[in-house]
Amino acid sequence: MPSDKLASSIPDANGIFPGKEHRNASILNFGRLFITSLILGTSLFIPEHGKAILRIPPNTQLFILLSAIYVYTIICLLFIRRFRDSQWFIFTQIFIDTLFVTVFVHMSGGEESIFIFLYFFSIIAGGLFLTRGKLFLIVLFTSIFYVGLILKMGPIDAILNSKLPNYVWENRFVLYRLGIQIIALWGVAVLTSILSREIQKRKKEYQKLERFNENLLQSIQSGILTVDLENRLTYINKTGEEILEATNDAILGKDIHKVFPALGKYIDKDARIQSHPHHTHLVLKKPGGKDKIIGFSISTLYDSENVPVGKIVIFQDLTRYKAMEKRVHESEKLATVGRFAAGLAHEIRNPLASLSGSIQVLKNTLNLDEMETQLMDIVIRETDRLNRLVSDFLQFSQFGKENLQDIKLHSFIEEILSILSKENKGNGVRFVNSLPKDLMVHSDRDKLKQVFWNILINAVQAKDKKEHVIHIRKASPKNGELPYEPDLTSIIIQDNGKGIPRDVLKNIFEPFFTTRPEGTGLGLSIAYQIINSLGGNISVRSIVGKGTIFQLSLPT
Repeated sequence: MPSDKLASSIPDANGIFPGKEHRNASILNFGRLFITSLILGTSLFIPEHGKAILRIPPNTQLFILLSAIYVYTIICLLFIRRFRDSQWFIFTQIFIDTLFVTVFVHMSGGEESIFIFLYFFSIIAGGLFLTRGKLFLIVLFTSIFYVGLILKMGPIDAILNSKLPNYVWENRFVLYRLGIQIIALWGVAVLTSILSREIQKRKKEYQKLERFNENLLQSIQSGILTVDLENRLTYINKTGEEILEATNDAILGKDIHKVFPALGKYIDKDARIQSHPHHTHLVLKKPGGKDKIIGFSISTLYDSENVPVGKIVIFQDLTRYKAMEKRVHESEKLATVGRFAAGLAHEIRNPLASLSGSIQVLKNTLNLDEMETQLMDIVIRETDRLNRLVSDFLQFSQFGKENLQDIKLHSFIEEILSILSKENKGNGVRFVNSLPKDLMVHSDRDKLKQVFWNILINAVQAKDKKEHVIHIRKASPKNGELPYEPDLTSIIIQDNGKGIPRDVLKNIFEPFFTTRPEGTGLGLSIAYQIINSLGGNISVRSIVGKGTIFQLSLPT
């Protein structure tokens, strides 16, 4: 259970404030300064006859004692962090405090002193800051000091002179009061110890619950952030930091309108969130990075007394899901077109073959002049183009069964590049294959060759510079190029060509969509369909004037 793990991570009790002995030592010293200053102030403002009644020591003796306590406290504050074992350091201080109290009680009348209650402060401090064993040692020493102060050497002399019974009888009232006071000291120690353990127990439970809640919030795979009534960010969990690409230190306490303006608009926009959560999504634009689609809901945040204290925003990065949704939509459209293409191809192909054959026969048998021959050639050429288009239709709609095998991508790409290099020799096109030689994928060799061929042909046609470089490499996590699934290998085909405008880029995988007069608009559509049928993914991003990057994710 998570709670058991949390409980095991909490240190054993060392008083009420475990693990914070340096702070405890500081509290002890400042408490001593306060009580010492209170006694000093009292002695300065009380008249002489009042001092006599209260048995306050003469000024000279009192000032010497209080000065010693001040010096001692300052020394302790200066050396607090030099003591690794702060428990014994605190124990030593309380022990010395008990000696100071004993001296002060002696100076203020001994048994008749009204300042005996100062012993209780030492015992309470021991209960707060020390373990039970050390606390009882303090009480034991306090009892010894107090008994020694009141009885002095009387009991020892009585024992040595064999007069102990007479001594006890003669001092029975003194011993009775002394016994009551000692019992009171031990009673306070026991009660303080019990209270300390109970407080520590409650503190552990609270820490356990607090850590569990924090771990729960940090483990949720959704981002969570809260803002107060002034729209200042008060909390964000780890997932939220990753989605928004921000850190606690950078954004906490700042106005959400300045940190995330788009989100701030929605927080102000919907007045109905007092009773109903607001669900929507927005595009988070990142300078120099990819835009993110963030889906979120906003609700009012209440405190323990059901009073509104701000708003809570729960959000997720929907970029990947929106991309998948788009791919599904495109696949559905492609499937529809594919079914249409299959039927159309069967209906058109045979008449085209008959038409092409008839034209060839007429051209060869008729005595045609130059103009008629040119017209015949145009008909034959356009008939052949229509036949290629129909063949592309059939290929687009009928993929058949895959012949899956392990393929070494480096040598596989080299075969394709050797042909393309010869075809583009002298055109200023340079191909770079940086794929690892041992990189393997599990795919259909012929279909995969057509995918790379179609994409590389498009990359060649994007040439607009004297030196056109087409780079094939493995995706790098440093550039945010990761596979959609852990069991996929991602390949990058990158060129430095003219790039693709945004309005064109969104339609690039649409069947029959082309920007070239001689194109059929099926090359990239076929590549897209093949990659999907092989269990992979394909995506593209481009910047006009800088080039285009195709990312292919293939099963390994």
